Amino acid sequence: MAQAAPESVVKKIFSTDKRIKFCAVVDSEGKIEAGGMRPGFRFLEPEPEAETARIVTRMFLNQAMNQASDRYFGPVNWGIIHREKLVQITFHLRGQKQLQITTALGSPVSKVATLGRYVNQLGMKA
Repeated sequence: MAQAAPESVVKKIFSTDKRIKFCAVVDSEGKIEAGGMRPGFRFLEPEPEAETARIVTRMFLNQAMNQASDRYFGPVNWGIIHREKLVQITFHLRGQKQLQITTALGSPVSKVATLGRYVNQLGMKA
C-alpha cells in the first residue's frame, strides 16, 4: 500500500474528535513535518518546541527499549500516556518518525484503536 501524505493523515485525525488538541508527524529529532496545534488551543508548556523535542526523544527511547521484546510479543502498535491534564498517544511510523496526538481529558480511549487502523490503512505504519 502506498504511503499517504502526512498532511492528509493529520487532517483526518483532527476531524475525528474536537478534543484532539495536537496532531503531528515528527522525526526522531522532534522536528514537526506535518500538523501541529489545533487552532484555538494553546500549548501548556512555555517552550513548546523544546518540550516537543523532549517528548519525542523519550518516545523514541521507549521504542528502542521495547524492540528487544518485539521477537516475543510483536512490535508496539501504539502507546498511550494518561496525564493529569491531557492524554498523549504515539504511533510509530516508517522512517524513524512518529505520529504524536494529544487529546483533552475525557476523549475515549476506544478511539485509539480506530486511529491506529486508519494509520495502518494509509500505509504509514512502521
